[in-house]
Amino acid sequence: MNILEEILFNYPQENVDFGTIKKDFKNYTGKELNENKMLNLKILKEYNKNHFLTIGGALLIGKNDVEKILNVRERRARSILKDYVEKGYLKRYGKGRNTYYKL
Repeated sequence: MNILEEILFNYPQENVDFGTIKKDFKNYTGKELNENKMLNLKILKEYNKNHFLTIGGALLIGKNDVEKILNVRERRARSILKDYVEKGYLKRYGKGRNTYYKL
């Protein structure tokens, strides 16, 4: 299993705001992002009939959410994101406060 598919058990689906991901998905594809699509894209994974956010899903939401979700400080979140960019899991766009990441 890819590290981005690992489940974040502290973050069941109902505790996560997917507004940004859904908006971006709609802008790029013209389609709605529903629960089944999030499961297929590995943003969510099922465990014991519950859906949980994955590490990849957390990265799509953004750095500030990575800090909160993974319970790490900003410096560690930047290090994690940089590592995923170097390994080719993510692509970095923008600079400074305008930085964002995509799979």
